[in-house]
Amino acid sequence: MSVGSLIFLKLRHAPPRELLLDTTVIVHQADLLVLAWDMDFSDLSEHAASAENLLSAFGAELLGQHRERRGVLVTPASLSSVEASDYARGVAAYSLAGLWLKNLAHEPDVKLVAAEEAEIPLARFPKSKLVEFYLVKTARAMRELELSAPPFRTVRLELRTTATPRDVSAFYIPLLKAEGLTVKRRIWSSGTAERLLASSETLRAFVHSEKRGPTETFIQISWVQLA
Repeated sequence: MSVGSLIFLKLRHAPPRELLLDTTVIVHQADLLVLAWDMDFSDLSEHAASAENLLSAFGAELLGQHRERRGVLVTPASLSSVEASDYARGVAAYSLAGLWLKNLAHEPDVKLVAAEEAEIPLARFPKSKLVEFYLVKTARAMRELELSAPPFRTVRLELRTTATPRDVSAFYIPLLKAEGLTVKRRIWSSGTAERLLASSETLRAFVHSEKRGPTETFIQISWVQLA
């Protein structure tokens, strides 16, 4: 039996590949797009937490294109092969087996819900420059961070600086400890990179710093809520 869920989206045009990333497309027919979601259907409900998980997994930009007032239809992945020529027929055939989640991408404050840098309670490295801040999809977080179970939410801050990886680690170790996290430090033998792994029962934090040139170090901070 397949573990996970399927989401049904109504889109006028196919979304660009950069919005889908590594998401598995189950069906793309006319205005119907069915995507795989690694969230176990039995863990979902109509409460806000499930809607937040959906937004975290697929992002506001993709879900914002979904044209359905009822929300997002989610069904068990164990369904027989989805066969439908368009969105209306897909919903008619499979909605009884699923549930509707609120589409938070249509909320006025979606930018705060979708991704807010304040979710990472760590200061930016001094005199660093912002590269990007974004939500990390569940499958990507599990793969890149080697997590043993799907996280509730993962956000990531990327910076660049002229400091060394050693300087970056020295700056963040006391900040992580101040958050009540246990910190482990890994140093590459070449001296070109360091990684801090900080953890508690409900959190994981990763601070990876790596030399990208003679005068540039890339910093990636991943903040993972486990529950």
